[in-house]
Amino acid sequence: CSPLPLSQRGRMEWPTPRVVRTLFLDPATCEALCFVQRCCSVAADRANVTSCTLADVAHACPMLLPEFVSARERIHEEAERVLLKELELYVEFSGLLCWGKRGAIGWH
Repeated sequence: CSPLPLSQRGRMEWPTPRVVRTLFLDPATCEALCFVQRCCSVAADRANVTSCTLADVAHACPMLLPEFVSARERIHEEAERVLLKELELYVEFSGLLCWGKRGAIGWH
């Protein structure tokens, strides 16, 4: 993975659109998913990153599974819409990730 070029203003130039959505999930769902992630996560394959898979959520809090899957589908549909790739994207991984201080996974 090579570093991305810097623009003249010193900001990163991303090769694809980046979108930030606020209030994508209701606060109660976010709080519950954060709780499950903190309780069930394990060290990921990078330093200072933890991960909790869909199976972990189903095991720890099965009542959150419909909300988790619904959120995954909404994110998938939004990514297809933004990238103009309707019916072309595949969900490879569903999980909750947490980056601690100095945690990074690089550009994907």
